[in-house]
Amino acid sequence: MQKVSNRFAEFDLIRALAIVSVVITHAGFFTFTDRRILFVAIDTLQLFCVPAFLMLSGFFLTNKLENQNNPALVVKKRLSKIIPPYLFWSVALYILNNLGELQKFDLLSLLRDILTGSVMPPYYFIVVIVQCYGWWWLLVKLRVLEARKVLVLGLTIQTIFTIFFYLSAFKYISIPLPLMQRWIFSWIWPFSTGLFLGASYDKIQPILERRKMPILGATILFYLASIGEYYLISGVNSEGWFLR
Repeated sequence: MQKVSNRFAEFDLIRALAIVSVVITHAGFFTFTDRRILFVAIDTLQLFCVPAFLMLSGFFLTNKLENQNNPALVVKKRLSKIIPPYLFWSVALYILNNLGELQKFDLLSLLRDILTGSVMPPYYFIVVIVQCYGWWWLLVKLRVLEARKVLVLGLTIQTIFTIFFYLSAFKYISIPLPLMQRWIFSWIWPFSTGLFLGASYDKIQPILERRKMPILGATILFYLASIGEYYLISGVNSEGWFLR
């Protein structure tokens, strides 16, 4: 695909697919008690949305080289569009959810839910993306800007954290899975991939264009593996491990 004006057609496609997966998320396929493979396969599609949006965020942070000149200003502008509505709706929904027990209002509980994105299940994404912006700011400040170093660092952190995630999923260690999924470490690989692609896309794009079919095949294999992963882990964790 070719870049048209200041837009990337391929990333518009990824954004569109991510939006579709969000619709699937809210369609509620995960609520079906009969976990037939069809429902699980459809529900698994929604897992695409968060990594996709994080990758897109990383891409456009590094694709614009001028962002590195004043990273604090870039982060401030982005957070100014996210934090105020997040705080407003978190407080409003917390009050509505506890309307019958306002006499037991717990400020510490509210602060905990805001910091962890726990007021409503989808709000964890806000907490994650804020951490991602902070991670990018730190990389710029530390001058860790070489694309491959960013990618390797992200992959290393993701691998270590994933090991702990599965140790917890299989109950070898005790760490609350929903809390783990609210940390940047659970999502740093897709974000780092976006940073990597944004910084070196002119060089990588022709390679990706030539290898479209292998990439598509690998994507399908990962999708099928995700379906198998659901059955594997749900078999040992009756409470479920997907974050809703």
